[in-house]
Amino acid sequence: MDIIIKNLSKSYGRVCALSDVNLSITPGIHGLLGPNGAGKTTLMRILATILAYDEGEIKWGDAFTWKHPMAIKGKVGYLPQQFGMYRYLRVEEALRNVALLKNIPKAQEKEHVERAMERTNLTEYAKRKVGQLSGGMLRRLGIAQAILGEPSLLIMDEPSVGLDPKERINFRKLIREYDNGERVILISSHIVTDVESLCEKVSIMNLGKVLVSGSMPEIQAKAGHHVKEEIMSEEAMKELENTHTVINFTPVDSGYRVRYLTDDDTQENAINSTLEDSYTYIIQRNQTL
Repeated sequence: MDIIIKNLSKSYGRVCALSDVNLSITPGIHGLLGPNGAGKTTLMRILATILAYDEGEIKWGDAFTWKHPMAIKGKVGYLPQQFGMYRYLRVEEALRNVALLKNIPKAQEKEHVERAMERTNLTEYAKRKVGQLSGGMLRRLGIAQAILGEPSLLIMDEPSVGLDPKERINFRKLIREYDNGERVILISSHIVTDVESLCEKVSIMNLGKVLVSGSMPEIQAKAGHHVKEEIMSEEAMKELENTHTVINFTPVDSGYRVRYLTDDDTQENAINSTLEDSYTYIIQRNQTL
C-alpha cells in the first residue's frame, strides 16, 4: 500500500519545518536526501508517530490514517538519528524491552529478538552491556530494534552513520533482504552513494519542501546537460572554482579531471549525471531561486 502525504505542514513556534509537503511513498526502498535543516527528520518523526503535525493529511492505503496514530504505531519500526538505550542493560535485554513496547507476543519474543540480532551480527554480543558497545555496534543495535517485529513501515534516519565499510555493506544487504515488495522502507542519509546503491525512488528536500521525487533514473536525469567534465590544469581548476560549482576532481597525468556544474545546457563536455550530481544541481538551483 502507498503512503500518501497531502499538504503537510509543521512549525516549531515561528520556525517552519515543513511547508505544504506532498509526497507519495510506494512499497520498496525510498531515499530521502537534503541538507541540514531541510525537514527530513521532522517528516520521519511524524511518520513514526512520534511528532504531531499541524496541517495536512497522511493515509496508508484505505485502512490507516495518521489522525489515529495508535493504529499505526504497531506497524512502524524507527531508527532515529540520535539513538541510545539504557547503558546497564545487556543487548538481549534491551531488545526484549523493545519487543514489549511493540506488543510482540511473549511466545514469539525470543524468536524475534534472536532473528534481529542475527541479521545485525549482534548474536555474539547478546550478553554485553549497551554501555560497553562501540559506536558502530550501538548503531547496529539501533537497526536491530527498528526491524524487530518485522514492521511494515521501516523508517531509518542516517542508519549508516558510525558503521565501518564492512558494516555498511552488511547493512545494505540486510535492507535489500528486508524489502519483500510489500514493505515501505524510508531511508534518510547524507551519504549519497548509500542512497544511490539501495533506493529505487528518491525525494529531495530543502527548506521544508519536497523539491523533486521520482525513480532513480528520473532524478539522475534532472541535471540534464548541466554536468560537465574536462581535463585541465590546477590553475584553470582554481579559476573555474570562482565561477562554478566543482563537484569532484581527480588527478591525471596532464592535470585534473574536473566535474562541475554550469548554466550551459548544451551537450559539449556533458556527461551522464550521478545522483550526487543531480542532487547538487537541484539544491543549488533551489537556493538561487
